[in-house]
Amino acid sequence: MRTYFRARGRDSSRNTRRTLLTAATSAVAIMGATLMSTPANATAPIAASVQIAALPAITVAPPATRAAPALRTLENAKVQKAADGDTLWVKVGKKKNRELIRFVGVQATEIAHRGAGKNWCHGLTAKKFMNDLTKGRKVKLKGLYKSSSSLGRKYRTVFVKRDGVWVDVQAALLQAGLGIASPDDKEWVQNRLYMTLMQQAMHQGINMWNTATCGVGPQQHLPLRVGLNWDAAGDDHVNVNDEYVVVRNDSSETVPLAGWSVRTRTHAMFDFPDWASVPPKGQVVLHVGKGNNDQRNFYWGSSVPMFRNVDSKDSGDTAILLDPQGDFRAYSTYPCYAGPCS
Repeated sequence: MRTYFRARGRDSSRNTRRTLLTAATSAVAIMGATLMSTPANATAPIAASVQIAALPAITVAPPATRAAPALRTLENAKVQKAADGDTLWVKVGKKKNRELIRFVGVQATEIAHRGAGKNWCHGLTAKKFMNDLTKGRKVKLKGLYKSSSSLGRKYRTVFVKRDGVWVDVQAALLQAGLGIASPDDKEWVQNRLYMTLMQQAMHQGINMWNTATCGVGPQQHLPLRVGLNWDAAGDDHVNVNDEYVVVRNDSSETVPLAGWSVRTRTHAMFDFPDWASVPPKGQVVLHVGKGNNDQRNFYWGSSVPMFRNVDSKDSGDTAILLDPQGDFRAYSTYPCYAGPCS
């Protein structure tokens, strides 16, 4: 059975799973206020260029420029079960019908629903983690706005009561290395906390941030890096191709990219063509906009920007390189609260 915490290629034993779950939930219950106010030095965005010789620089997290408002408890509920790693079936108050609640600010990998789609690596693990954390328990559904929704589901920051303490469910998922932080413009209070927890899990190589969780290879031993230029020169909506992801190969071997993909914090995915490869000591560039693919430049085909700009609501984003097995082999994330972030 796959365990929840798998760091740096070593599996946790089945007997320690409950201890690790408890550690994750107790830690995130007390660290939010500290992380929300942690200052750092800001750096200017790197100048963009299509022909680049080095990876774009990591954007260091700027200091918080505004005080975050307090989340309000909008509803009380009881969890029936997890629909997946980032969505719960709950019964609100005395209502008879159950409702779907989508978590704010975090994205788990997908699973098949009613025979549609597929089970991505880490998806079923995240669902089981969430069931163990919340099933049958009382939860508070918090937010800034009662109207917040996602694809017809209530969009809420969920807190579950465990051992007398209200635990941030989203934070626990991120600390367990089973979620990608997804900053939100409207429900933004926890953006900085969630990005920080994800980056800490990245640095420790926990679960999805362990490059061999889904299986060894291909070319597992080769050093790969990802760089991200998220702020195009001028107007991002006009200069879409100046948002780009760089995949860097620091080895002396060619890395074929057949079956490899790049994704954002959402489910937006680019699949490399079968003939693509990264040369030894070289790189390829994936531009967000439209164009004709060649040996070193690829085009996502979007007519709008895909990566968020840093703002006063602690927005940010992540680019992830996936191998054919679904392992997260390299990434770049910003702003950087808990580096290294690439």
